[in-house]
Amino acid sequence: MNLFLQLAVNGVYAGSIFALFGLSFALIFATTKVWHFAQGAVYSGSALIVVALATTIGLLPAILAGVVFATLGGLGCQAGIYGPLRRRGASMLVIVMASLGVTIVGENLLSILFGPSQKTLLVDVGGPIIVGGVVISRAQILAPIIAVAVVGLALFVLYRTDFGRKVQALIGDEELMQLQGIATGPIRMACVAFGSAILPIAAVMLLLSGTGVSPYIGLPVVLIGAMSLFLGGINSMLGAAIGGFLIGFVENVALYFIPSSWQAAFTYSLFLAIILVRPTGLLGRRLIQSSM
Repeated sequence: MNLFLQLAVNGVYAGSIFALFGLSFALIFATTKVWHFAQGAVYSGSALIVVALATTIGLLPAILAGVVFATLGGLGCQAGIYGPLRRRGASMLVIVMASLGVTIVGENLLSILFGPSQKTLLVDVGGPIIVGGVVISRAQILAPIIAVAVVGLALFVLYRTDFGRKVQALIGDEELMQLQGIATGPIRMACVAFGSAILPIAAVMLLLSGTGVSPYIGLPVVLIGAMSLFLGGINSMLGAAIGGFLIGFVENVALYFIPSSWQAAFTYSLFLAIILVRPTGLLGRRLIQSSM
């Protein structure tokens, strides 16, 4: 029983981080309709910056530096690559390939700057707490609290503010907004900035557990974000967060029933089964074809 509870704690921890991956990916995709694969390089870069600066300027200033880097990286991709390509009539496939190109270039630049090996965060956050034989680290305590706060803030902005209503209108019908004379560019850029700023927060939650970071860890993050988006429902921020949480939780709890070598296969099989039964995702709605 203790093993199951330990795996459940691990699952809540991983699910909290994956929920932020899903929310980040969903915010950017829903408002730009771009598969932002360069998000992986932005994540890796912000994590490496936090690790590099934490021991010299402190953890909180290092996190702020990571947030600034991620925000500027996301805005740079949108303003310098995706936007110009869209204005020139490039197809979505061309934009996706450009995003993949940014990822490859970004990873190699990060490898030159920080080295190809893994780096760990050398910050002491205190020892674990043991409850009934279950070991709970400080990171495992902080992760769900931070995830709930970030997701709650995003949902509050989306559903309780004028800006959020504009974001929902942009997601639903951008052409109608433009016909009404509403500038959609600033709204889109704000969502890209917020979605990008979430990444270093998720990275720190993972780094606090002792997990290493390298320039090449970004692709799994993008994959988790995309899976969360499909599982929770395209254009549903809450759905993407729930989808990410379920992936992380199920992936860990499944180890109670199956060998670790089957972990990834089980997770992907369950994901495919849910998508086959409900193609729109758990909280999604049917999309018009042009949204893809």
